[in-house]
Amino acid sequence: MAEKGITYAAKLGGMAGCLTVFLCCANIFIRVKGEADLSTLIYTLTIIVPAGLIVGYLAYRVGKIFDSTKKKKKLNKFTK
Repeated sequence: MAEKGITYAAKLGGMAGCLTVFLCCANIFIRVKGEADLSTLIYTLTIIVPAGLIVGYLAYRVGKIFDSTKKKKKLNKFTK
């Protein structure tokens, strides 16, 4: 699957980054209880952007491990 289409690294990185951004947004906007103003939005962005990038990158690296040919060769030994 690594040769065709989207790799595990891209899938995991995208899903983890999006989920982190969604959960951070939901958590912050639930805490302010609908009284959002410009300072709340700026505060939210200062938390969400780094969190999404870091979690997305870490999940991307985990996906790279799954995509590596060395790991696939090790898994193929057990299926025979």
